[in-house]
Amino acid sequence: MRIDRIPPFIWPDPRISLKTETEFENSSFENILKSCSGLLGVVYGLDSSGIEWLQNLYSDNPELKIRIACELFPACPTKSDDLESLLQFQNNLNGKAQFKLLINDMRAGPSSNVIYGVDKKNSAGVMIFGSTPNFGIYPPGHGQMNAIFRPDSLLLKAWKNWFDLVWGKCYPLTPMTISIPPLVPAQGDPKAIEMWNAFVNRCGDDVPVTESPQENKVSLSEEDEIVITNRKGDKVSPTEDLKVPSISLVAEKINAILKQGNIVTINKGSRIPPLDAPIKAEWFGLESFRRAGVVTRKTQYRISIIEQSQLKELENKRKMVPKLLDIFSYSWSQGSKWIPDSAVELFESEMNRVNKDGMESLKNMLSGTIDEYFKSRMTIIFKDANEMYKEFHPNDDLPHHFFNQIIDNLKERLVKALNGNILPKVSYSPTSIQFSGQSEWASPWQQAFGFVKSLFFYPRKVVADPYFLRGIRINQQDLINKMQVYPDIMLQNILKGDMQYQTAGDQIKMIQDMEKSSLFTDEFLCEIMFNMMDGIETSIINDKIEVFANES
Repeated sequence: MRIDRIPPFIWPDPRISLKTETEFENSSFENILKSCSGLLGVVYGLDSSGIEWLQNLYSDNPELKIRIACELFPACPTKSDDLESLLQFQNNLNGKAQFKLLINDMRAGPSSNVIYGVDKKNSAGVMIFGSTPNFGIYPPGHGQMNAIFRPDSLLLKAWKNWFDLVWGKCYPLTPMTISIPPLVPAQGDPKAIEMWNAFVNRCGDDVPVTESPQENKVSLSEEDEIVITNRKGDKVSPTEDLKVPSISLVAEKINAILKQGNIVTINKGSRIPPLDAPIKAEWFGLESFRRAGVVTRKTQYRISIIEQSQLKELENKRKMVPKLLDIFSYSWSQGSKWIPDSAVELFESEMNRVNKDGMESLKNMLSGTIDEYFKSRMTIIFKDANEMYKEFHPNDDLPHHFFNQIIDNLKERLVKALNGNILPKVSYSPTSIQFSGQSEWASPWQQAFGFVKSLFFYPRKVVADPYFLRGIRINQQDLINKMQVYPDIMLQNILKGDMQYQTAGDQIKMIQDMEKSSLFTDEFLCEIMFNMMDGIETSIINDKIEVFANES
């Protein structure tokens, strides 16, 4: 059996461990990395074989840029000759490859092997995370596993911060720092510790002050990203050097919210059909569809075994799910909504209530068996259908074989209703927005704006629109609490009983007016709504809007 190496997958594949007969496209993840423009990460156990593997990878892809932190610890497999080869490789590439040394005293164990590939074909890139050392070129141990996957933008940003911080703590690879002592696993000789400590000191003493990790300054940007600056004030960021995709703080907030719920879609095929049935116009002597030049005419007939008032009541219940989703979910796209995990139980309990009410109403209408009900209604059904037929055939009655087909159709629909549910089922599926990889024809922000707008309007509609939660038979405070996926100040005030009617109405109108304007981008509108949800002062928000409008 062929195993395609398409992320996500783990390596080694469990089928190898079980020694099943398997044909592999590649025993590792080399083919995936061949399409990458950048390679970054932390690797331990690097030796001559790993360096050769990396050189071959570059030979196959000369556009590849490399930033690798090589972890060193006492008696590690990496020797001085290996570091010398790595330094030569670095020098030969004239800045396209940079290697640094991550010193580890092993008190906390080895670091994680993490490699990220900046993929030219996929904006998410590819991440390789696992315990197999030396780029995974040696057969892994039985307890080792490596995950190869495409991270979402939220995870990628977190890893980006982590790697920039690790890189900022590494020593440069220089002719002085390659002289790692040729240690073997310690036998308790104090001299070995002295040699190691001397090496560590040399790494710090023999490099320029501007390149010493002790001189690097760590700070946090307004976008919540790790920023490393050296003594000269230059920013140190291998992820920016290789253009690893990043997302704004607003985008990060949106995807963090999306992790708390799922897209919910209605499975229309699972609900019962309407209890009234269509009748072919041809049975009444008419054409169902007629065209004359640019003019078309459609003729449709429907018939119901149930009284119109009762049918309307059941149809309202049958079509209740979209109305329930308006209350228990946020807008996502046409035909689907996004529901918080915390609100699913309440939503489904309301579904159960509506479905139970509908089934009880239907059974009460029948007041007996289906055959008994049809027998009691047969005369009036035939009378009404025949009356419609006589409009075009005044001297004839509706043929009985047509009438029998009508009755069979109505009976089939009623049986399905009694054996099923009034309401359709729904499906839940996770989602996120890929904010990187925008182009002239692709932008995530319109969908993001629609979602954030729904999130923003929800508590403000609760306050400003007295009909918004009308018809819901559950505790409104409980509902609002379950719908809380972001610490919106308006939601907090509602839960405290502080209904800020004027503020809610003003904020809704403000966003609606800004949306109509051509001055503001969808991303900026999202940022403003988050500012309001965060409770930032109105004057500060207004100043930000004025600056953006003037720049636009």
